[in-house]
Amino acid sequence: NDFIRLLMFNIQLNRPLVPDAQAVLDTLIPKESEVEAEDGRYFVMRIIPYRTIKNVIEGVVITFVDITTQKANEAALQTSEDRLRHMIDSGQDVISQIDLAGTYLYYSGPDKFGLDPGDVVGQTVFDLFKPEEAQEFMDQIRTVAESGADRTWETALEWQGETFCFLDYRYPVRNSTGE
Repeated sequence: NDFIRLLMFNIQLNRPLVPDAQAVLDTLIPKESEVEAEDGRYFVMRIIPYRTIKNVIEGVVITFVDITTQKANEAALQTSEDRLRHMIDSGQDVISQIDLAGTYLYYSGPDKFGLDPGDVVGQTVFDLFKPEEAQEFMDQIRTVAESGADRTWETALEWQGETFCFLDYRYPVRNSTGE
């Protein structure tokens, strides 16, 4: 208890520590969780049983790793992603990511098409379009993938009884190594 009082003085968690330590003592199963201190710092807290050289449990070892900067970076990244998603979703352009099998990995488009992203992602171009339109999309996707270069096509397709004309900008999506 003296140790816990000293620890609480330095870190002052927003949650009690004793129940977690007692659970580790009772089960001998280590516990790891993210905790927030009263001053707004974040830590990964690890609690493991303390075993003596004679393999006797005589308490717990508690370590704290400061992850405040990581949490701030995660929050900033989430804010940036939310802002970008809002800009994409507010536009009148169709933005999608389609893999080499023709499966939609991402979709955002204006309401006039009546497509919800949840209904499109996981579908293939063959599920959503006439066979000849879907095949044209696949030919475009393969051309871009094989050449590794951006391409633009003028595309006309029929959707719900209307004909829409698009400029399709297709470009390969590369991983961090450029592949």
